[in-house]
Amino acid sequence: MTKKLPFETSRLALLIVDDHPQIRKAVMRIVEKMEFGELIEAANGSEALKILSERPIDLVVLDLFLLDVSGFDVLEHIRNREVDSDIPVLVVTGEGSKDEIVKAADLGASDYLLKPFQAEELKTKCLKLLTKYYSPSPLLSLVRKAERLFLEKRFANALVTIEEALQRDPKSVRARHLKAITLDKLGQTDTAVKLLNENAELNESYYRTYAALAEIHLREKRNEEAIAAMLREVELNPKQPRRQTQIGTMMLSAGRVEKAIEHFREALKENVKYRLALFGMGRAYAAVGNLEKAVYYYKRLRRYYPTNTKALEAIVKCCLDANDPVRAEHALRDEKNTNKTRTDTYIVLSKLYLATERKQDALNILDELLLVDLGNKDGLKLKAALHCKYGEFQPAIDIYHELIKTHEDYEMLINYSDVLMQAKQFTDAATVLHRCFRFQFNYAEVFKRLGFCYQNSEQYAKASVVYTTLLNKLGIEEDVRTNLQHCQKALTTRRVLQTKRIAS
Repeated sequence: MTKKLPFETSRLALLIVDDHPQIRKAVMRIVEKMEFGELIEAANGSEALKILSERPIDLVVLDLFLLDVSGFDVLEHIRNREVDSDIPVLVVTGEGSKDEIVKAADLGASDYLLKPFQAEELKTKCLKLLTKYYSPSPLLSLVRKAERLFLEKRFANALVTIEEALQRDPKSVRARHLKAITLDKLGQTDTAVKLLNENAELNESYYRTYAALAEIHLREKRNEEAIAAMLREVELNPKQPRRQTQIGTMMLSAGRVEKAIEHFREALKENVKYRLALFGMGRAYAAVGNLEKAVYYYKRLRRYYPTNTKALEAIVKCCLDANDPVRAEHALRDEKNTNKTRTDTYIVLSKLYLATERKQDALNILDELLLVDLGNKDGLKLKAALHCKYGEFQPAIDIYHELIKTHEDYEMLINYSDVLMQAKQFTDAATVLHRCFRFQFNYAEVFKRLGFCYQNSEQYAKASVVYTTLLNKLGIEEDVRTNLQHCQKALTTRRVLQTKRIAS
């Protein structure tokens, strides 16, 4: 006789996280026969985190090696969140590395499966994990029920169930914690903080108490209290790169640079590629004037994330702030020579030359870029801006004339009209601006420019119509009424002169 399971799969939701569609389909084919109520797929870690934040999930089948947010990060998020942190997670890996499996176990993986796997093996592990999860004590059952209600945003119902749990065990830290964060959601923040502080006295080692306190203090902009709570949290649960980085960032803002570096370093111990921690280290070392290390961490960030232009821009900023543009130039030239197809390097380098008044060097780099990537929009726009800066309007106009043949959009047309206005070619600028109306964007912005063009080309009647539209239909007052009065006065003067000429 088959033993009755303590759950009904038809009521459960299973989340499959893998960035390989074939693997997801293979898992789907196997688990479909188990008749889950919902089978949900996530093609990457970010998508998985979004799904987990929006609804209850009963079992996660998680690939460890994802392209964006790693499976380790997803697992860490699940185990560190305030509610439903103990749902079963079956990690799947094709690496077979003992170290990676141990790391996943340390982060709280319920079990693991090595690729390639047999269908029966996957089914057996899923059933085993769900059986264990759905065989709790009566107290834990009530707490989990309340957590599900919390995730569904049914906070009043959750509170009723929590009180039932606390009748069984008034000192249950998990139930008391859930009550506190539920009260906070119901707007009873002061009571929630009081209860969390009581929980800290009852059990000093429950790190989620301090995590919840930190979030409330952050929301209420009580930074010192938030930092104190976070420090206690990471003392109890240090393997949190996101939280360590958050503390480091706040320490840095408060001028406590050495402490900030300590926390950024702790974050990088857990994840050497953690983007925000690498950026934080660069900022911290720049703040104490250690440009060598600042540039090192920004370059490391760029190495791990080759499309991260902010890393290059940060190198320029810290070097310019320290009056050492040569260091930035060397770093950017190394990057350009090593990776000639990364076009953003050329752009950032040309901006460095612009900032240091090296016009010809900036133009040379942009010409190099346009050899690598003919028609590069950003490069051409920057080249046009460079010509404008030095009052060379015709080359800039020629560039935009060619650009809008292939990149005619609202922003490009506005930029083109601005260049024409700088060159005092107001009639041509008005023609370009009329083309903006085919895009559903900021009509007021276009009308203001049109009014300016008509006024400066002495087309006062057209300017008056534009300014009247801005006033009466778009409700724009700033400078418009004055300009309208000027145009109307000019029209009156023109009519008087015409009358005098006719009379004479």
